[in-house]
Amino acid sequence: QGIGLCYASLVEYYAKQKDYKKALEYNLKGIQILEAIEDRVRTAEAKDIRGNLYIEMNNYTDALKIFLEDLKVYQEMGDSINTAGAYNNVGFAYSKLKKYDESVNYFNKGLLLAKEVGAKDKMLNCYRSLAELYEMKNDYKNAYRYHKLYFAMNDSLFNETKSKQVAEMKTRYETEKKGDDIALLNKNKEIQNIEINKQKLLKNSFIGGLLLMLVLFFLIYNNYRTRQKLKLENIRNNIAADLHDDIGSTLNSISLFSEVAKQEAGKPIPALDQIGVSARKIIDAMSDIVWTINPENDTFENVIARMRSLAYLLLKAKQIEFIFRADENLNHLSLPMPVRKNFYMLFKEAINNLVKYSNATNASFHISLDNNNVKLLIHDNGVGFDEEHVLMGNGIKNMKRRAAEIGAQLLIESAEGKGTNIELSFKT
Repeated sequence: QGIGLCYASLVEYYAKQKDYKKALEYNLKGIQILEAIEDRVRTAEAKDIRGNLYIEMNNYTDALKIFLEDLKVYQEMGDSINTAGAYNNVGFAYSKLKKYDESVNYFNKGLLLAKEVGAKDKMLNCYRSLAELYEMKNDYKNAYRYHKLYFAMNDSLFNETKSKQVAEMKTRYETEKKGDDIALLNKNKEIQNIEINKQKLLKNSFIGGLLLMLVLFFLIYNNYRTRQKLKLENIRNNIAADLHDDIGSTLNSISLFSEVAKQEAGKPIPALDQIGVSARKIIDAMSDIVWTINPENDTFENVIARMRSLAYLLLKAKQIEFIFRADENLNHLSLPMPVRKNFYMLFKEAINNLVKYSNATNASFHISLDNNNVKLLIHDNGVGFDEEHVLMGNGIKNMKRRAAEIGAQLLIESAEGKGTNIELSFKT
């Protein structure tokens, strides 16, 4: 098994170097060792790696053959989790061969099995694969549906991971605190013995006791601040949950009932159409509010992910090509809730204006960090507008208000026929 692990490491190394010939050579040696010890599951997993190497080499036919063989092995052994992953691999190979009907069939089988066994990582892969497949077929409705499911589950898995990390940190903290308490008790005993045996150290003992009290006061104060912060985050979580569960479900019901009423009426009813549109707008706004309140989203990394998702959904629907870049050193930043809300809502206002009014075919977005200064640049090649004659509509007034609320500088440059440039910058 140790030799097999060495071969697996060599396969990974040569694959990263794109030396697929060498990678296949060591992969085969590893497979032969696993077959010799009759480890069927790990043999199939090693063959899956071989199939993925063929995918990288654009040899989709051989990759499909391997994935189908491995699927049969997992099914015979009753390994449901690996079977779900194998369905996804087969579907991916068929998509590369442009056999979309077979691809959808296997993706759906994998998704169904993953749901049955609760394999969330496999479900996430199926959602992403189906979204990409429908996008290749230009079926943007289904592509949007599966992208939405993918991002929702990705957020869920992210939150689960963070919760586990918080629990682990809490356990480590409590363990270290107990150790500190024991050390403190031992120190007190030593001080008492010193005071009994050596009166001349009374002054130094008094100073030590004073310092100890200051340390204890700091620990108590710090613990109080931590508990207050956790309490505030719990309140924010409860508010977000109540908004999502109570108001969100009610608005969804209104939208659904308006659609049912239209179908029962058998003719267009403008008032019902308006009810449905208004309910959906409020649902969208409620989603932004819930996202803003949730303390899990205070990191800039989550803000960027939501901005990227919004750009993809809106611009792809209008067939606008775009580039979205964000500096990696932004990810470690944590934004206060008011700053995060206004920054995201200003971006949303700008991108909605771009989609509605610009008639652009290309757009670009760049977020950077320089000397604690966050800068957002938005450019499109649309029809533009005359800044001297444009009305204070189209969200421009709201954008300026939101920039002012976070102390940001907002610059909007446009001219008829020359597109639009928006620059927002603020200190962190």
